[in-house]
Amino acid sequence: MKSIRITISFLFLFAFTATIFAQTKIESVLRKYKNDDHVMALMYSGDKLQSYIKQNKAIKSKLSFVDIVVFKENSDISKNDKSKLTELLQKDGFEMLVNVKSPEGKAVVQGIGDLNTLKKVYVQAQAEGMSVYAILEGDVILSEIAAIASTVDIKELNALKMIK
Repeated sequence: MKSIRITISFLFLFAFTATIFAQTKIESVLRKYKNDDHVMALMYSGDKLQSYIKQNKAIKSKLSFVDIVVFKENSDISKNDKSKLTELLQKDGFEMLVNVKSPEGKAVVQGIGDLNTLKKVYVQAQAEGMSVYAILEGDVILSEIAAIASTVDIKELNALKMIK
């Protein structure tokens, strides 16, 4: 009976500790901004995500999760959180895939996977006075990121359309 209690106690402690360490993910850095003024947050998964993707039959990517945070009116995350994101991306093994700087703005795309199909994609774009951070998971085809942004018909995502 004591060994069962000890085992159960250990499992609860492990679950609590795992939850704390899981909070250091990229998503958790952005999550704290989602209720701020001048921030629009979109999260898609499951049937809702699939219905958006099916609207554009040309998209062959199979997405399981999309998380987008848009900072309007020249607002952005703190410098400290930018450093955290950079550190987490390196730690998780993200590789630089696209780095665009143009008069319209700039965009960085990093991913995990091979060049044909990425398992996780991180997009950071700045244009039109907005900063956009997006995380896509599933089987993502790099060349389709702009088309995926077009499928979700929201003006604030126009910054992602420069990634072609």
